[in-house]
Amino acid sequence: MIPIEETVFSRKRWIESKMLAYGFHKANKTYILEKPFLDGDFKTVLSVTPKGQVTGKVIDTITQDEYYQLRQETATGPYVNRVRSAYRSLLTDIADSCCSDVLFASSQANRLAQGDELRQIPGIYPAYHMNHKTWISVVLDETLPDEKILELIDTSYQLTTT
Repeated sequence: MIPIEETVFSRKRWIESKMLAYGFHKANKTYILEKPFLDGDFKTVLSVTPKGQVTGKVIDTITQDEYYQLRQETATGPYVNRVRSAYRSLLTDIADSCCSDVLFASSQANRLAQGDELRQIPGIYPAYHMNHKTWISVVLDETLPDEKILELIDTSYQLTTT
């Protein structure tokens, strides 16, 4: 079973100011959030590393034990499903409030996909028949040297195969 946190926070980039506004606090280099849910019957303890890796625990507030049934595929009763659903809703709210969406796993790929710097170069334009935000068109009219065009092709290939 893929961890719920991994599913919700894949392709997300954390924004520090929004995390702090939401209630995260910084301990050493890790951001931590403790937040109750399901009318205070449970609380989550969410940790985010500097690289954006997320780990979460769901604690039963009565026993102070981790609610391990949440992570067992075979636990499918109405109560565990209710807890799992409420936890997923909380994580989704956190993601919507504290993160931005990213297209690719690597920072470099996301910077290049934005293409803002590229579109400043004469001979490069938003793609005509593709998503204008993530694709570019290169005019083959001698505006760009062959080496630059081949470099763009190579970079495009690397971004789509990694």
